[in-house]
Amino acid sequence: MGFLDKAVKIAATAKVQLDEVRDARAAAAVKPVEAAPHNEQEEEVVERAREHGAPDPRLLLLQLEAMETLGQPVGGPSLTYGDDTLGVKFEASAPGNRHWRAEVSAFHGTDDDRHFDAAAHWFGFVRDLVADDATPVPGLGDDALQRDDDLYVLAGPVLLMVAVRTPDGPDGGDRERTQALARQVVGRLLG
Repeated sequence: MGFLDKAVKIAATAKVQLDEVRDARAAAAVKPVEAAPHNEQEEEVVERAREHGAPDPRLLLLQLEAMETLGQPVGGPSLTYGDDTLGVKFEASAPGNRHWRAEVSAFHGTDDDRHFDAAAHWFGFVRDLVADDATPVPGLGDDALQRDDDLYVLAGPVLLMVAVRTPDGPDGGDRERTQALARQVVGRLLG
């Protein structure tokens, strides 16, 4: 082996070691995003949503499920909500604007429609909203449609929206992670 061959081999070894150090530092830089405790307004939102058929948001997604799905440590649960949804998300972040999030929300009735029917809401609203640019996901709940990173699942009396977002993006496995998480959550909620 000549001098040049030895130098190339040493350089290749050094590059591998540098990449390993860089990857280890990046992994160590991931920080859980800590959630603030629910304030009085959020407690009222949860109470109103529960009165309109929403499940307890703490049961929608567990911290361990989020960590397993994301492959990262995550902070505590953060409440998410809209006019007809209530949910929870777990997050982590790292330098370089890298972000990980797992979220599950359940639809519920509103003041105008107190008697929430998941199937009626699915066929009367969700399907129409996402069907044009969504892909059916067979074998998940009673019906499921995935649009980008968001997965909508009708499963018995529950209508869910599940989302997983990582720096890898949709083409890096986020869709598969979202579907796997949805299967786990639906199995746990209805099992």
